[in-house]
Amino acid sequence: MQIGGAPETTQIELAESVRHALDDIRDDDLVNGFTMNEIVAHGDFVNDSMYSVTKNIAIGGIIAVLVLLLFLRNFRATVIIGVSIPTSILLTMVSMWIGGYSLNMLTLVGLGLGIGMMVDSSIVVLESIYKKKEQGLAGYEAAIQGTSEVANAIIASVLTTIAVFLPIGLIGGETGKFMIIFSVVVAITLISSVFIAFTFIPALAERFMNMRKQKEKRRESGGLGLYRNMLTWIIAKKARSFFIIALFLLAFVSSLFLVPKIPMNIMPDVFNRYTEISVALENGTTDDEKQVIAKSIHQKLKPMKDVKANYIIDQGNTLTSVIKMTSGDEIYYNQKEVTDNILKGLRSLQGKHPIRSVHRAISGSSGYPVQITIRGEDFDKLKTIAKDMVTKTETIDGVVEASHSMEATSTMQEILLNEDELEKYGINKLEMKKLARTILAR
Repeated sequence: MQIGGAPETTQIELAESVRHALDDIRDDDLVNGFTMNEIVAHGDFVNDSMYSVTKNIAIGGIIAVLVLLLFLRNFRATVIIGVSIPTSILLTMVSMWIGGYSLNMLTLVGLGLGIGMMVDSSIVVLESIYKKKEQGLAGYEAAIQGTSEVANAIIASVLTTIAVFLPIGLIGGETGKFMIIFSVVVAITLISSVFIAFTFIPALAERFMNMRKQKEKRRESGGLGLYRNMLTWIIAKKARSFFIIALFLLAFVSSLFLVPKIPMNIMPDVFNRYTEISVALENGTTDDEKQVIAKSIHQKLKPMKDVKANYIIDQGNTLTSVIKMTSGDEIYYNQKEVTDNILKGLRSLQGKHPIRSVHRAISGSSGYPVQITIRGEDFDKLKTIAKDMVTKTETIDGVVEASHSMEATSTMQEILLNEDELEKYGINKLEMKKLARTILAR
């Protein structure tokens, strides 16, 4: 039994409600003569993913504060920047609530990406105010002049970043509907960070950032001194400068050749330690043959270390294997390797059983990333072309399986109904269809 939720209900809420209902059913002793097991709840994957992203956002924020403390070497300045992070996040949350956005994977990822950039504006403003205080200006004047000097540069920088992200949301289609959420959240996060940098940071810096006594001569750190010497050596002669420019251009052009080597897909696998495999059967496969195939699938999956449980659903000419993988300390291989091993094992059954194809059921495009349509009037010629295409396609490196729909053909008999006779005896077409099925099934 598959259960779906109402449009306004989240998957997490749906899973919790159904589990409460199942507990009530068990408490009332309604489970008699059968077993009732939960196969999978997609709300668990959403919950785990959101927890993981939230945890990584928190860790990223803590690391950002520690890095600031390391480089600024000023505890009060670090606290000011650190306080600006949750303040910016809070402002972003309020803006998302006003805009009608919910907390989901895309908004959390956009928020996590924005955390690294939201401190940039605050650091620039704080450093500018700090320099003005070093020059002897009072707290109020240092805050005003320091913020004013870098305001245009910060606004230009943020607008440039937003200009990069917003067109991603203009892709269009189903993908564009998701990406616009990501782009808007990043833009809101950056705008919130600028607002905080121009208001909150100057107020705190003017009141709480004290100047340390400056030494007469500040010693340069080893890394900064090495960089200064290297930069001086490069710009001393034009030939060296041109060499560095040429080297970077060469690196840029070379990187373009690596683009085809990077795997590309629409969306990454968001189901953590879970997959579904579709086993397409030959036409006319009997129920007894399905039972044998189902047992063979179980026998193939049972020895695999990372397979925790699997359930097989009969969907006519397709058997869908719902597979839950191990988690925590029981993990031996990553999810991609486990899925590849499962596909390899189940595809080995094709020569022994009436199985047409084996593919992932949740990878989009019915599990086939490339599909080719062949049209024509001659049925036999189409069949020949389809077989030739499959044979040649299987020789291409990287192709693990190829099939054609001509294999799924079957002989059909057409029954023409005498509508006058049907009307005479008061029988409609639907009733006659059921009667014909009953007679032919004998």
